[in-house]
Amino acid sequence: MTSLIPHSFEASRERFRSSLGLVAVRWPSSRIATHMVQGDGGDLSIDILHAPATQQAQHLLLVTTGEHGIEGFVGSAIMELAIRAVLPKLDPATTSLCLVHVINPWGMKHEQRTNAANVDLNRNFVVSWDSTPRVNDGYRRLQSIFQPQGPMPSVLWNRLLVWGQVMKLAVTGKSGMLRQALLAGQYEEPAGLYYGGTQWQPETQVMRHLYDDCLKAASHLVHVDLHTGYGPRGRMSVVNSGLDPEPSAQWAKRIDYPHVVAATSQEFYHIEGDMIDYMYRTREVSAPRVAMYATCFEFGCLGDSLPAQIDSLWCAVASNRVRQNGAVSKTVADEVQRFWREAYCPSEPSWEEHATRDALRAFSGILHDQGLTS
Repeated sequence: MTSLIPHSFEASRERFRSSLGLVAVRWPSSRIATHMVQGDGGDLSIDILHAPATQQAQHLLLVTTGEHGIEGFVGSAIMELAIRAVLPKLDPATTSLCLVHVINPWGMKHEQRTNAANVDLNRNFVVSWDSTPRVNDGYRRLQSIFQPQGPMPSVLWNRLLVWGQVMKLAVTGKSGMLRQALLAGQYEEPAGLYYGGTQWQPETQVMRHLYDDCLKAASHLVHVDLHTGYGPRGRMSVVNSGLDPEPSAQWAKRIDYPHVVAATSQEFYHIEGDMIDYMYRTREVSAPRVAMYATCFEFGCLGDSLPAQIDSLWCAVASNRVRQNGAVSKTVADEVQRFWREAYCPSEPSWEEHATRDALRAFSGILHDQGLTS
């Protein structure tokens, strides 16, 4: 199959913008809204395709990509797949569309998960920035592992060091603590991993306004957010909010897709400042009568075995170390970046084939369950 994964942020954005003509064939009032985002002085934008229903909007399908910038490469491919193979199955008379190309354009352009301020946007959707301290004690205890000092040294020896550190925790039964301490997010170390910030980021503000509008646009909202990284390699998981009351096993039956988990510490991992959780909390307060199902497609890249989890951790630590402190040589920096990209956008063609197959199956099941297709 021909790969749908773009080679750059600019190429991805150009393809997305050009899709307006295809969508407008069935949704004549379609338009693209462009929101410029400051970063490094470049041409960075969040592009949103709005396609109002041609008659009365009963449903709104919202698809978002690139909240973690580097994950936007696969997200762009799945968005293109959805435009080609999923949207033609919808009824434009009763269904509106809102398609978001890359929430974090700086991150995609520079192949980083965070934005220009090193904020992880999926830890930034805090409902209220009150004075309550957000302390991650686990991150504090393991900070020497997460944020080593000095330029990045030899890749081989550094990987072995991280392996040794994690195995030491594993034999004492603390590897799960390490995973949760890292992935939950932290709000005290601006140069650290999974930093959630101290205020809403510009990208977050764009999305907050968009979600308010979406909750007013139809009585039924379906949101699919696209991510890569965690889970078994070559398999996509449907990751529901921990605020969704229905058990994962029941959702798996409803959508005819076997790999459904909830974003809880028991089934996946808990996230502070999560975007999908933010939508559920906002809906509860401002639009309780709107029916909503919001979820995430998570495409597993390195895998979920202990060795794969250790390599995933090493990639995150090493990439952030190069970004914050540099590397002893360009060769080392380039090698770290190669590992880092593979952790979120695998180059193996068969991986993309599995990803597109799983995405189509999950889209089909969700849209049928939610009444957007017959």
